[in-house]
Amino acid sequence: MASLPYLDPNAAFTKDSVLVLDTLVSAMNSSNPSERNYSVQALKDIKEHHNLWIHVDTIIENAKNPDTKFFALSILEHVISTAWNAVPVDQKTGIKNYIVRLVIDNTSTQASSHFLNKLNMVLVQIVKREWTTTWRTFIPEICSASKSSQPLCENTMNLLKLLSEEIFSESNNMNSNQKKQLKTTMNEEFSNIYELCDWVLKTAIKHPGAVQISLIKACLSTLAAFLEWVPPVHIYSGDFLKFMMDNYLDNMQFRTLTLECLTEVAGITMDVLPTDQHFGMYSTAVLSLIVSSVSKLSMHYPPKNTDFAQLHASYDSTSQHVLKNFSQHLALFFLAYTQNHLSLIEKVIQSNSLSDTEQQIIIQALAGLFSYMISLTSYPEDEIFKICCDFWHNLAKHLYEQKGLDWLGNKLWNAIYREAINEAKDLLIPKMAKPTEVLVSVDEYGNTIRETVQDTETVALYELMRETLIYLTNIDPEETELIIMKKMAKQMDGSEWSWTKVSSLAYAIGSIAGAMNENHEKRFLIHVIKDLLTLCEGKRGKENKAVVATNIMYVVMQYPRFLLNHWNFLKTVVKKLFEFMHEGHPGIKDMSVDTFLRIAQNCGAEFIRIHESEDQREPFIFEIIRNLSSTISDLENHQKLVFYQCLGQILSNLCSEQELNYHITGALKLVQDQWEKTLAHISTNLQAMQDLEVSRSLAFCIKANESFCQTLGHFYYIQLNRIFNSLMQVYTTYSQYITTQIATNGPVILNHAYIVNARAVKKRILNLLCCYTKACKMGQIIIENYLQVILNVVLGDFVSNSIELREAEVITLTADLTNQLEKGILPYMEIILGLFLDSVLNMLVQDFTTFPEHRHSFFEMLKAVTAHCFQALLQMPLERFKIAIDTVLWASKHNSTSHAELGLLTLKQILDNLLAVETAGYFYQHFYMYILTEILAISTDSSHLPNFKHHTFILGHLFCLVETGLIQVPLADGISNPEGNKAFVISQLTGILTTNFTNMNAVQIEAFVLALFNRCQDHGEFKSTLRDFLVTSKEIAVDNPAFYADDRDKELAEATRKKSLVPGLLPGSHY
Repeated sequence: MASLPYLDPNAAFTKDSVLVLDTLVSAMNSSNPSERNYSVQALKDIKEHHNLWIHVDTIIENAKNPDTKFFALSILEHVISTAWNAVPVDQKTGIKNYIVRLVIDNTSTQASSHFLNKLNMVLVQIVKREWTTTWRTFIPEICSASKSSQPLCENTMNLLKLLSEEIFSESNNMNSNQKKQLKTTMNEEFSNIYELCDWVLKTAIKHPGAVQISLIKACLSTLAAFLEWVPPVHIYSGDFLKFMMDNYLDNMQFRTLTLECLTEVAGITMDVLPTDQHFGMYSTAVLSLIVSSVSKLSMHYPPKNTDFAQLHASYDSTSQHVLKNFSQHLALFFLAYTQNHLSLIEKVIQSNSLSDTEQQIIIQALAGLFSYMISLTSYPEDEIFKICCDFWHNLAKHLYEQKGLDWLGNKLWNAIYREAINEAKDLLIPKMAKPTEVLVSVDEYGNTIRETVQDTETVALYELMRETLIYLTNIDPEETELIIMKKMAKQMDGSEWSWTKVSSLAYAIGSIAGAMNENHEKRFLIHVIKDLLTLCEGKRGKENKAVVATNIMYVVMQYPRFLLNHWNFLKTVVKKLFEFMHEGHPGIKDMSVDTFLRIAQNCGAEFIRIHESEDQREPFIFEIIRNLSSTISDLENHQKLVFYQCLGQILSNLCSEQELNYHITGALKLVQDQWEKTLAHISTNLQAMQDLEVSRSLAFCIKANESFCQTLGHFYYIQLNRIFNSLMQVYTTYSQYITTQIATNGPVILNHAYIVNARAVKKRILNLLCCYTKACKMGQIIIENYLQVILNVVLGDFVSNSIELREAEVITLTADLTNQLEKGILPYMEIILGLFLDSVLNMLVQDFTTFPEHRHSFFEMLKAVTAHCFQALLQMPLERFKIAIDTVLWASKHNSTSHAELGLLTLKQILDNLLAVETAGYFYQHFYMYILTEILAISTDSSHLPNFKHHTFILGHLFCLVETGLIQVPLADGISNPEGNKAFVISQLTGILTTNFTNMNAVQIEAFVLALFNRCQDHGEFKSTLRDFLVTSKEIAVDNPAFYADDRDKELAEATRKKSLVPGLLPGSHY
């Protein structure tokens, strides 16, 4: 370390100091780890503690190492970004002038692009803070100076593009008024930027070869970045579009960048009516945009004869990259154009304001557009394919919405749309994405579990393609059927056979369920299933047969409406599924039980009645239960659990308790026999609890009961009555066994397999009780038969156990019982809010992260108690009630969004309940200001922003209580009457917020608090006031999604409502 110098922060900064910096910066790349670590730490200390920014000019002019100059600029950039307002005015001016001079000098000398880019970034950081106030001449000055040399002009373009990106990013931290002002300023300044870009581009055309290629590209790129700020009239009224398409769109070097500009233009619309003065100009420009662009592109890529996928295959890697970039921007351009202007084109054609020749020109241009998109859909690149899927989805949705209009049958439909959407279907069907998968895995207790695998991108693509095919099928179901059957025929004759293609075809067939009318769907499905069964029979090899069988089951699952109306077919399908349950190929048995479950969910009632269509002496459920042992003999345990779900689902359609008793006994006979046999084994040999297979056997039996209960519902009490006492006995026995083992061997034994499995048995029992508690429709059944025993055995065991043995499921069960029994559990609240509450709190209050499952269940329990047993809370002594309030506020401070949300929802419930309590004034005197200040602190903390909508509701409620006089007691000792509450709250909050937000003065803070009172009765205004404060205080970006959660929820609800109107678009909506 002695070889590396030290920069003394108290010594004068000289040229020798620059040499020290050079040495330290160079040492960052040293091969000696100790030197490297020393230099990194030293430079970090220098950056944090030295005022080196005032010596940046000395460093840059004297440093030998280029990286040292870069380091100096980083220090200056940091100061500008964090403390610019604290820099004296004369120093600000000096820094501005120095950086501008450096930019000009380094541009003219063509210095390192790395250093020049950093200079540009520093300059942009200054401009962002000075441009709209003290440096309004920046853009005019830089644009004017740029005409002196091409290198300077090119750097100006790069700098302006960087400025646009930074301004766009900065706009996220502005409130609505600031954004509006920025938009106005940008519109004013764009004329200077546009004039410079126009001058460069026109000079390049007038004097070919005189303007450097790199400058033209930089100019086009900058233009694309600024077009979003341009007033639409400016774009559509001038010669900009014509000039760009005439001179740059057909130039291979600039075609892609020109498309970027045109894509930006295509995204800009004007909200004008045919009677408005600008409509003619706007519609002409929009029509010209597509006609001219397609015409220019056709010179190099004839629409009907261009195969982008074939071109890609014939190019080398460099050319492929260029083609991919061009193809992607071409697809984006057409997507933006049709999204924003297709309706306008249709209106113009519909109005008959064009001659036949003009209409034909437009139709040909649109035909060319669709031809390009058809070709691009086959491009072997995922990103381009997704863009194309977006295009076809938007088009299909648009056409479906126009389906009832007369123009759909005219020449526009026949000339363009019909052929285009049929070709699109022909391409999309064999590329259909895979729907959600189910994965089988093993949990920590050795139990096989089933999880839904969410490949977000694939699922999103599947949903997009599914909706597209639904819209297209609704528009023309016959053509969809014809295309699918042609694809199926090629699978049958083997000409296009592959696992991928037959699966994609099955996914596509399944995706359009409900889009056809019932008779058409019947004919179509019978044909499809018949072909698939023939294909399955005809294929050789188990793997080929397995793939086809899996696809048959998938298709059948998607069409319950057909199965409901065709019992013989349904029964045949189910028997085929039972055969598949004996297949040895991986996945077949899982798919068969999944399909049976889906059928049971949608057609379960058909299994419990006698059908007149055949010679049937008894409902099919009798045969299923009778043959149960052989049917499930080859299934794994996790598959058997699904089968028991199926049985419960079918039996849930029965209403007779006598019939249910008979069928439940038969359905669970195998499980009950295994349960009783295992219990008998344990009763004669307690050491058997150490046997993993014994514990797993019990856990399976309990889980099978839970699976059955999940779908059977309320009437499961028939079975629960049989096993409840033995469940409690097993719970107690295993608890004692675990406690004894811990006492004997210490906590280390907790990780041993037999203890883990023993705890799993207890958890399964708790899960089963939770399951029935939520399913029960008559709370009195629980109160009379189970509640007292559960509280004594389960809660008693929880309280007496050590922390590491307390199961989260006990708290969940308590919450479920409270939610289900409501006031019926009030007599037992003393137990729940006494030792049990304390024992849970002792586990959790140490931090915000440990015991996450217990934490979530506990907050759910508090929410349930507040909602249904608030009277029990009010009867608690003040010190105990304060513990409850502290706990709720503590929950609201959790970094986990779900935990915090539970706390906030509980607090909302408490405040709502208090409105009906006569003695609420006592509560407000003790807790109003405490709650108000805590929630305000939470709401102004950016880490808690996801729950912003709950913060605004609670704060709005609290402010309204004072504003409307609902609090009829003084909130502090110094207040003589309730009328003084408002002034007191304003004074208190102003003081607190002024302390916390040092970048805002007391006048601003007081105005904000007063605005909250004035707007508290209008939730929208109140929310906007709080949002603007957070943005103005620089705490949170204005576009944060949490600010708009309510709006997003409303939009989702409206989108769901609209989808429900389209047959087949919402899964299950057509059943």
